[in-house]
Amino acid sequence: MEVSRRTFIKTTLIGGAGVSVFGFSLAPVYAQTQGLKIARTTETRSTCPYCSVSCGVIIHTLGDKAKNAIPQVVHVEGDPDHPINRGTLCPKGASLQQDIVNERRLVKPQVRRSGSDHCNNRSASAGIGKERTVKCGRSAINHR
Repeated sequence: MEVSRRTFIKTTLIGGAGVSVFGFSLAPVYAQTQGLKIARTTETRSTCPYCSVSCGVIIHTLGDKAKNAIPQVVHVEGDPDHPINRGTLCPKGASLQQDIVNERRLVKPQVRRSGSDHCNNRSASAGIGKERTVKCGRSAINHR
């Protein structure tokens, strides 16, 4: 039996209409898969660091609370209870998870001294001295 394109489209539309009439919905399936993804995680509420709006985010981390264990971020979503964003995030806020887990992320403050061409790690107790160094990277500026 050969099925023509027209017959295939008719059958698909009739089947889709029949399924929607009988109340078949994928919303519970999507909700269950989301629940499985974050079932064993710890929920932490925070604010988005990108702009001055301070949207609320919920960060889901996976890991036991042992002393030497480092929790891993598995999901970031908007906070529906936050009065500013009410559960929505802009594209920068939605990409917050990739910024947290990036292996090139700086985890210690760095400074570039006057006349130097590279950055050094700076401890919190070390003073900068007479100069004030602003942001180590492409836009590093030393002020005297």
